[in-house]
Amino acid sequence: MSIVFGFKVIRSYKSPVAEYSFLTSDPDRLAIEFLPRYHGNAFLSDSLGLIVEFLQSVDIDGLAILEEFEPTQGSLLYEIEGKRSLLELLQNARSPLGTRAALELVGKICEVLVETSYAASMYAIEAHGNLCFQNILLHEDGRIQLLNYGIPSLDVIDYKNSLVNSLPVETLRFAPPERLNFEPEDGNSDAFSLSLMLFYFITGQDLYQGNEKEVAQQAKSGIPYKNILQYDLHPSIVSLLSKSLRPNPFERFYNLEEFQEELQKLSPESFSGKSLKEFLQHIHSDSAEETPAESTTQTPEQKQTEKAQEEEQRLKEEEEKLKEEEERLKEEERKREEEERRKLEAEEQRLREEEERLQREEDELKRIQEEHERRIQEEEERLKREEERLKEEEIALQK
Repeated sequence: MSIVFGFKVIRSYKSPVAEYSFLTSDPDRLAIEFLPRYHGNAFLSDSLGLIVEFLQSVDIDGLAILEEFEPTQGSLLYEIEGKRSLLELLQNARSPLGTRAALELVGKICEVLVETSYAASMYAIEAHGNLCFQNILLHEDGRIQLLNYGIPSLDVIDYKNSLVNSLPVETLRFAPPERLNFEPEDGNSDAFSLSLMLFYFITGQDLYQGNEKEVAQQAKSGIPYKNILQYDLHPSIVSLLSKSLRPNPFERFYNLEEFQEELQKLSPESFSGKSLKEFLQHIHSDSAEETPAESTTQTPEQKQTEKAQEEEQRLKEEEEKLKEEEERLKEEERKREEEERRKLEAEEQRLREEEERLQREEDELKRIQEEHERRIQEEEERLKREEERLKEEEIALQK
Protein backbone atom coordinates (compact mmCIF):
# COMPACT_ATOMS: atom_id res chain seq x y z
CA MET A 1 0.00 0.00 0.00
CA SER A 2 1.52 3.32 -1.06
CA ILE A 3 2.22 6.25 1.25
CA VAL A 4 1.59 9.89 0.31
CA PHE A 5 2.44 12.86 2.55
CA GLY A 6 3.11 10.30 5.31
CA PHE A 7 -0.38 8.75 5.09
CA LYS A 8 -1.54 5.45 3.64
CA VAL A 9 -3.61 5.55 0.47
CA ILE A 10 -7.12 4.07 0.80
CA ARG A 11 -8.04 4.31 -2.88
CA SER A 12 -7.25 6.44 -5.90
CA TYR A 13 -8.74 7.74 -9.11
CA LYS A 14 -7.18 9.65 -12.01
CA SER A 15 -7.61 12.58 -14.34
CA PRO A 16 -5.61 13.02 -17.56
CA VAL A 17 -2.93 14.95 -15.62
CA ALA A 18 -2.99 13.74 -12.00
CA GLU A 19 -3.75 10.97 -9.53
CA TYR A 20 -6.17 11.67 -6.67
CA SER A 21 -5.74 9.60 -3.47
CA PHE A 22 -7.96 9.37 -0.40
CA LEU A 23 -5.76 8.98 2.68
CA THR A 24 -6.05 7.34 6.09
CA SER A 25 -6.01 10.41 8.33
CA ASP A 26 -8.09 12.35 10.81
CA PRO A 27 -9.43 14.71 9.59
CA ASP A 28 -9.99 13.20 6.14
CA ARG A 29 -7.45 14.21 3.54
CA LEU A 30 -6.99 13.83 -0.19
CA ALA A 31 -3.70 14.13 -2.07
CA ILE A 32 -3.36 15.15 -5.70
CA GLU A 33 -0.11 14.16 -7.39
CA PHE A 34 0.51 15.40 -10.90
CA LEU A 35 1.86 12.77 -13.27
CA PRO A 36 5.67 12.49 -13.63
CA ARG A 37 5.74 14.31 -16.97
CA TYR A 38 4.57 17.45 -15.13
CA HIS A 39 7.22 17.30 -12.39
CA GLY A 40 9.23 20.50 -12.53
CA ASN A 41 6.54 22.13 -14.69
CA ALA A 42 7.14 25.88 -14.86
CA PHE A 43 3.48 26.68 -14.16
CA LEU A 44 3.53 24.70 -10.92
CA SER A 45 6.79 26.25 -9.71
CA ASP A 46 6.35 29.82 -10.95
CA SER A 47 2.68 30.70 -11.48
CA LEU A 48 0.68 29.19 -8.63
CA GLY A 49 1.75 31.59 -5.86
CA LEU A 50 -1.48 33.59 -5.48
CA ILE A 51 -3.69 30.56 -6.15
CA VAL A 52 -1.96 28.52 -3.43
CA GLU A 53 -2.15 31.47 -1.02
CA PHE A 54 -5.87 31.75 -1.74
CA LEU A 55 -6.57 28.03 -1.30
CA GLN A 56 -4.63 27.95 1.98
CA SER A 57 -6.19 31.06 3.50
CA VAL A 58 -9.92 31.05 2.71
CA ASP A 59 -12.57 29.23 4.74
CA ILE A 60 -15.62 28.74 2.52
CA ASP A 61 -18.19 26.00 2.95
CA GLY A 62 -17.88 23.73 -0.05
CA LEU A 63 -14.28 24.62 -0.89
CA ALA A 64 -11.56 22.18 0.18
CA ILE A 65 -8.74 23.77 2.19
CA LEU A 66 -5.24 23.28 0.83
CA GLU A 67 -2.89 22.15 3.62
CA GLU A 68 0.36 21.58 1.72
CA PHE A 69 1.77 22.23 -1.72
CA GLU A 70 5.00 20.73 -3.06
CA PRO A 71 5.82 22.56 -6.34
CA THR A 72 8.74 20.47 -7.60
CA GLN A 73 6.72 17.30 -8.10
CA GLY A 74 3.37 19.08 -8.09
CA SER A 75 1.68 17.52 -5.05
CA LEU A 76 -1.26 19.04 -3.16
CA LEU A 77 -2.75 17.91 0.14
CA TYR A 78 -6.34 18.91 0.92
CA GLU A 79 -8.41 18.61 4.07
CA ILE A 80 -11.78 17.29 2.89
CA GLU A 81 -15.28 16.33 4.02
CA GLY A 82 -16.57 14.47 0.97
CA LYS A 83 -15.95 10.75 1.04
CA ARG A 84 -16.32 10.15 -2.69
CA SER A 85 -15.53 11.99 -5.87
CA LEU A 86 -18.36 12.70 -8.25
CA LEU A 87 -16.44 10.59 -10.77
CA GLU A 88 -16.62 7.51 -8.53
CA LEU A 89 -20.29 8.00 -7.67
CA LEU A 90 -21.35 8.35 -11.30
CA GLN A 91 -19.33 5.28 -12.24
CA ASN A 92 -21.34 3.32 -9.65
CA ALA A 93 -24.68 4.75 -10.80
CA ARG A 94 -26.82 2.47 -12.96
CA SER A 95 -28.78 5.35 -14.50
CA PRO A 96 -28.59 9.14 -14.95
CA LEU A 97 -29.46 11.34 -11.98
CA GLY A 98 -32.66 12.62 -13.54
CA THR A 99 -33.80 16.22 -13.78
CA ARG A 100 -34.68 16.74 -10.10
CA ALA A 101 -31.43 15.40 -8.62
CA ALA A 102 -29.42 17.03 -11.42
CA LEU A 103 -30.87 20.49 -10.66
CA GLU A 104 -30.19 20.02 -6.94
CA LEU A 105 -26.57 19.01 -7.54
CA VAL A 106 -25.81 21.76 -10.07
CA GLY A 107 -27.48 24.27 -7.74
CA LYS A 108 -25.18 23.22 -4.87
CA ILE A 109 -22.08 23.46 -7.07
CA CYS A 110 -23.16 26.84 -8.43
CA GLU A 111 -23.77 28.17 -4.91
CA VAL A 112 -20.20 27.31 -3.86
CA LEU A 113 -18.80 28.77 -7.09
CA VAL A 114 -20.62 32.08 -6.59
CA GLU A 115 -19.53 32.44 -2.97
CA THR A 116 -15.95 31.47 -3.81
CA SER A 117 -15.76 33.84 -6.75
CA TYR A 118 -16.13 36.88 -4.48
CA ALA A 119 -13.10 35.92 -2.38
CA ALA A 120 -11.11 34.66 -5.36
CA SER A 121 -11.46 37.96 -7.22
CA MET A 122 -9.35 39.59 -4.48
CA TYR A 123 -6.52 37.31 -5.64
CA ALA A 124 -7.10 38.03 -9.35
CA ILE A 125 -8.61 34.54 -9.81
CA GLU A 126 -11.60 34.92 -12.11
CA ALA A 127 -12.92 31.35 -12.40
CA HIS A 128 -12.52 27.77 -11.24
CA GLY A 129 -11.23 27.04 -14.72
CA ASN A 130 -11.33 23.24 -14.58
CA LEU A 131 -14.72 21.96 -13.45
CA CYS A 132 -14.77 18.20 -13.88
CA PHE A 133 -16.02 15.17 -11.98
CA GLN A 134 -12.54 14.59 -10.49
CA ASN A 135 -12.54 18.04 -8.86
CA ILE A 136 -15.93 17.66 -7.15
CA LEU A 137 -16.38 15.65 -3.95
CA LEU A 138 -19.85 14.60 -2.84
CA HIS A 139 -20.76 13.51 0.69
CA GLU A 140 -23.46 10.93 1.15
CA ASP A 141 -25.71 13.61 2.72
CA GLY A 142 -25.44 15.75 -0.44
CA ARG A 143 -22.78 18.25 0.68
CA ILE A 144 -20.23 19.04 -2.00
CA GLN A 145 -16.62 20.24 -1.97
CA LEU A 146 -14.64 21.68 -4.84
CA LEU A 147 -10.96 20.96 -5.41
CA ASN A 148 -8.30 22.88 -7.34
CA TYR A 149 -10.18 26.19 -7.66
CA GLY A 150 -8.22 28.40 -10.06
CA ILE A 151 -5.80 25.64 -11.14
CA PRO A 152 -6.19 24.92 -14.87
CA SER A 153 -5.60 21.51 -16.39
CA LEU A 154 -1.87 21.32 -17.15
CA ASP A 155 -2.41 19.57 -20.48
CA VAL A 156 -4.39 22.62 -21.65
CA ILE A 157 -1.37 24.79 -20.79
CA ASP A 158 0.88 22.41 -22.74
CA TYR A 159 -1.57 22.60 -25.66
CA LYS A 160 -1.55 26.39 -25.50
CA ASN A 161 2.28 26.37 -25.56
CA SER A 162 2.30 23.91 -28.52
CA LEU A 163 3.95 21.19 -26.41
CA VAL A 164 1.20 18.72 -27.34
CA ASN A 165 -0.84 18.50 -30.53
CA SER A 166 -4.13 17.31 -29.04
CA LEU A 167 -6.10 16.93 -25.82
CA PRO A 168 -7.91 13.86 -24.46
CA VAL A 169 -11.70 13.77 -24.55
CA GLU A 170 -11.78 13.72 -20.73
CA THR A 171 -10.13 17.18 -20.70
CA LEU A 172 -12.47 18.52 -23.37
CA ARG A 173 -15.87 17.21 -22.24
CA PHE A 174 -16.78 20.20 -20.03
CA ALA A 175 -14.50 22.87 -21.54
CA PRO A 176 -16.00 26.19 -22.72
CA PRO A 177 -14.90 27.41 -26.19
CA GLU A 178 -12.83 30.26 -24.72
CA ARG A 179 -10.54 27.76 -22.97
CA LEU A 180 -9.56 26.06 -26.21
CA ASN A 181 -9.29 29.40 -28.01
CA PHE A 182 -6.92 30.69 -25.28
CA GLU A 183 -9.22 33.52 -24.25
CA PRO A 184 -9.74 34.72 -20.65
CA GLU A 185 -12.24 32.78 -18.54
CA ASP A 186 -14.59 34.10 -15.88
CA GLY A 187 -17.65 32.97 -13.95
CA ASN A 188 -19.58 32.81 -17.22
CA SER A 189 -17.16 30.11 -18.36
CA ASP A 190 -17.85 28.11 -15.19
CA ALA A 191 -21.57 28.45 -15.93
CA PHE A 192 -20.94 26.97 -19.38
CA SER A 193 -19.13 23.98 -17.84
CA LEU A 194 -21.94 23.55 -15.28
CA SER A 195 -24.47 23.54 -18.11
CA LEU A 196 -22.60 20.75 -19.88
CA MET A 197 -22.62 18.82 -16.58
CA LEU A 198 -26.35 19.45 -16.12
CA PHE A 199 -26.99 18.01 -19.57
CA TYR A 200 -24.92 14.93 -18.67
CA PHE A 201 -26.63 14.45 -15.30
CA ILE A 202 -30.07 14.46 -16.94
CA THR A 203 -29.34 12.45 -20.10
CA GLY A 204 -26.34 10.32 -19.14
CA GLN A 205 -24.62 11.55 -22.32
CA ASP A 206 -21.96 14.14 -23.10
CA LEU A 207 -23.10 16.97 -25.34
CA TYR A 208 -19.71 16.85 -27.09
CA GLN A 209 -19.64 13.50 -28.86
CA GLY A 210 -17.35 11.70 -31.31
CA ASN A 211 -13.66 10.88 -31.47
CA GLU A 212 -10.90 13.03 -29.99
CA LYS A 213 -10.61 15.25 -33.09
CA GLU A 214 -14.37 15.72 -33.41
CA VAL A 215 -14.82 16.52 -29.72
CA ALA A 216 -11.92 19.02 -29.88
CA GLN A 217 -13.57 20.81 -32.80
CA GLN A 218 -16.92 20.94 -30.97
CA ALA A 219 -15.25 22.23 -27.79
CA LYS A 220 -13.45 24.98 -29.72
CA SER A 221 -16.43 26.21 -31.71
CA GLY A 222 -19.23 25.31 -29.30
CA ILE A 223 -22.21 23.23 -30.33
CA PRO A 224 -25.13 25.28 -31.69
CA TYR A 225 -27.57 25.50 -28.79
CA LYS A 226 -30.41 24.35 -31.07
CA ASN A 227 -28.82 20.89 -31.05
CA ILE A 228 -30.23 20.26 -27.57
CA LEU A 229 -33.76 20.35 -29.04
CA GLN A 230 -33.27 16.81 -30.32
CA TYR A 231 -33.17 15.53 -26.72
CA ASP A 232 -36.23 14.89 -24.58
CA LEU A 233 -35.65 17.72 -22.12
CA HIS A 234 -38.15 19.79 -20.18
CA PRO A 235 -38.85 23.14 -21.95
CA SER A 236 -37.54 25.10 -18.95
CA ILE A 237 -34.25 23.15 -19.10
CA VAL A 238 -34.05 23.79 -22.84
CA SER A 239 -34.60 27.51 -22.23
CA LEU A 240 -31.79 27.63 -19.64
CA LEU A 241 -29.28 25.67 -21.72
CA SER A 242 -30.19 27.53 -24.92
CA LYS A 243 -28.69 30.66 -23.39
CA SER A 244 -25.95 29.32 -21.11
CA LEU A 245 -24.43 27.14 -23.87
CA ARG A 246 -24.11 29.79 -26.57
CA PRO A 247 -20.57 29.69 -28.04
CA ASN A 248 -20.19 33.47 -27.80
CA PRO A 249 -19.75 34.47 -24.12
CA PHE A 250 -21.45 37.82 -24.75
CA GLU A 251 -24.65 36.05 -25.81
CA ARG A 252 -24.89 34.03 -22.59
CA PHE A 253 -26.03 35.14 -19.15
CA TYR A 254 -24.28 38.29 -17.95
CA ASN A 255 -22.38 36.46 -15.20
CA LEU A 256 -22.46 33.43 -12.92
CA GLU A 257 -24.89 35.12 -10.50
CA GLU A 258 -27.45 35.66 -13.28
CA PHE A 259 -27.08 32.00 -14.30
CA GLN A 260 -27.68 31.03 -10.66
CA GLU A 261 -30.81 33.19 -10.50
CA GLU A 262 -32.26 31.49 -13.58
CA LEU A 263 -31.27 28.08 -12.20
CA GLN A 264 -33.06 28.78 -8.91
CA LYS A 265 -36.27 29.54 -10.79
CA LEU A 266 -36.33 25.87 -11.85
CA SER A 267 -37.53 24.45 -8.56
CA PRO A 268 -36.21 20.85 -8.38
CA GLU A 269 -39.27 19.76 -6.37
CA SER A 270 -41.48 20.51 -9.35
CA PHE A 271 -39.81 17.75 -11.37
CA SER A 272 -40.45 14.04 -11.03
CA GLY A 273 -37.77 11.50 -10.18
CA LYS A 274 -35.42 10.89 -7.28
CA SER A 275 -34.09 13.69 -5.16
CA LEU A 276 -30.31 13.99 -4.83
CA LYS A 277 -30.48 12.44 -1.36
CA GLU A 278 -32.52 9.49 -2.65
CA PHE A 279 -30.19 9.03 -5.60
CA LEU A 280 -27.14 8.93 -3.33
CA GLN A 281 -28.81 6.52 -0.93
CA HIS A 282 -29.61 4.27 -3.89
CA ILE A 283 -25.97 4.33 -5.06
CA HIS A 284 -24.61 3.60 -1.57
CA SER A 285 -27.04 0.72 -1.04
CA ASP A 286 -26.03 -0.78 -4.40
CA SER A 287 -22.34 -0.43 -3.50
CA ALA A 288 -22.93 -2.11 -0.13
CA GLU A 289 -24.63 -5.07 -1.82
CA GLU A 290 -21.87 -5.49 -4.41
CA THR A 291 -18.87 -4.91 -2.12
CA PRO A 292 -18.26 -7.42 0.71
CA ALA A 293 -17.52 -5.87 4.05
CA GLU A 294 -13.86 -5.68 4.85
CA SER A 295 -12.53 -6.50 8.26
CA THR A 296 -11.13 -3.45 9.95
CA THR A 297 -9.88 -5.29 13.04
CA GLN A 298 -6.13 -5.18 13.43
CA THR A 299 -3.87 -6.92 15.87
CA PRO A 300 -1.55 -4.78 18.02
CA GLU A 301 1.36 -6.13 15.98
CA GLN A 302 -0.30 -4.99 12.73
CA LYS A 303 -1.03 -1.56 14.15
CA GLN A 304 2.54 -1.27 15.36
CA THR A 305 3.84 -2.36 11.95
CA GLU A 306 1.64 0.20 10.20
CA LYS A 307 2.80 2.95 12.54
CA ALA A 308 6.41 1.93 11.95
CA GLN A 309 5.85 2.00 8.18
CA GLU A 310 4.19 5.39 8.38
CA GLU A 311 7.00 6.73 10.58
CA GLU A 312 9.59 5.29 8.19
CA GLN A 313 7.85 6.95 5.27
CA ARG A 314 7.63 10.22 7.19
CA LEU A 315 11.36 10.05 7.95
CA LYS A 316 12.10 9.35 4.29
CA GLU A 317 10.06 12.36 3.27
CA GLU A 318 11.81 14.48 5.90
CA GLU A 319 15.17 13.23 4.64
CA GLU A 320 14.20 14.12 1.08
CA LYS A 321 13.10 17.56 2.23
CA LEU A 322 16.42 18.02 4.07
CA LYS A 323 18.33 16.96 0.95
CA GLU A 324 16.31 19.39 -1.13
CA GLU A 325 16.99 22.13 1.43
CA GLU A 326 20.68 21.27 1.43
CA GLU A 327 20.75 21.43 -2.36
CA ARG A 328 18.92 24.73 -2.24
CA LEU A 329 21.41 26.15 0.26
CA LYS A 330 24.32 24.89 -1.84
CA GLU A 331 22.82 26.51 -4.89
CA GLU A 332 22.31 29.76 -2.98
CA GLU A 333 25.91 29.60 -1.73
CA ARG A 334 27.14 28.95 -5.25
CA LYS A 335 25.12 31.88 -6.54
CA ARG A 336 26.39 34.07 -3.67
CA GLU A 337 30.02 33.12 -4.38
CA GLU A 338 29.46 33.70 -8.07
CA GLU A 339 27.98 37.10 -7.33
CA GLU A 340 30.87 37.98 -5.01
CA ARG A 341 33.37 36.86 -7.63
CA ARG A 342 31.57 38.89 -10.26
CA LYS A 343 31.55 41.95 -7.99
CA LEU A 344 35.26 41.47 -7.20
CA GLU A 345 36.16 41.15 -10.86
CA ALA A 346 34.08 44.23 -11.62
CA GLU A 347 35.85 46.16 -8.85
CA GLU A 348 39.27 45.01 -10.07
CA GLN A 349 38.35 46.05 -13.58
CA ARG A 350 37.17 49.42 -12.26
CA LEU A 351 40.46 49.93 -10.38
CA ARG A 352 42.47 48.98 -13.48
CA GLU A 353 40.50 51.43 -15.56
CA GLU A 354 40.93 54.09 -12.88
CA GLU A 355 44.69 53.43 -12.76
CA GLU A 356 44.93 53.63 -16.52
CA ARG A 357 42.94 56.87 -16.47
CA LEU A 358 45.24 58.38 -13.84
CA GLN A 359 48.28 57.25 -15.83
CA ARG A 360 46.86 58.88 -18.96
CA GLU A 361 46.23 62.08 -17.03
CA GLU A 362 49.75 61.99 -15.58
CA ASP A 363 51.24 61.44 -19.04
CA GLU A 364 49.14 64.24 -20.42
CA LEU A 365 50.25 66.60 -17.64
CA LYS A 366 53.88 65.64 -18.25
CA ARG A 367 53.48 66.26 -21.97
CA ILE A 368 51.88 69.65 -21.33
CA GLN A 369 54.65 70.57 -18.89
CA GLU A 370 57.37 69.54 -21.35
CA GLU A 371 55.64 71.49 -24.09
CA HIS A 372 55.41 74.50 -21.82
CA GLU A 373 59.13 74.29 -20.91
CA ARG A 374 60.04 73.90 -24.58
CA ARG A 375 58.12 77.02 -25.51
CA ILE A 376 59.72 78.97 -22.65
CA GLN A 377 63.16 77.89 -23.83
CA GLU A 378 62.38 78.84 -27.42
CA GLU A 379 61.12 82.21 -26.25
CA GLU A 380 64.27 82.81 -24.20
CA GLU A 381 66.44 81.94 -27.19
CA ARG A 382 64.40 84.25 -29.41
CA LEU A 383 64.75 87.10 -26.92
CA LYS A 384 68.49 86.46 -26.67
CA ARG A 385 68.90 86.64 -30.43
CA GLU A 386 66.83 89.78 -30.53
CA GLU A 387 69.03 91.32 -27.84
CA GLU A 388 72.18 90.47 -29.77
CA ARG A 389 70.71 91.92 -32.93
CA LEU A 390 69.87 95.18 -31.17
CA LYS A 391 73.39 95.39 -29.76
CA GLU A 392 74.85 94.93 -33.20
CA GLU A 393 72.62 97.66 -34.58
CA GLU A 394 73.63 99.99 -31.73
CA ILE A 395 77.36 99.37 -32.40
CA ALA A 396 76.81 100.02 -36.07
CA LEU A 397 75.11 103.35 -35.36
CA GLN A 398 77.96 104.50 -33.08
CA LYS A 399 80.47 103.99 -35.89
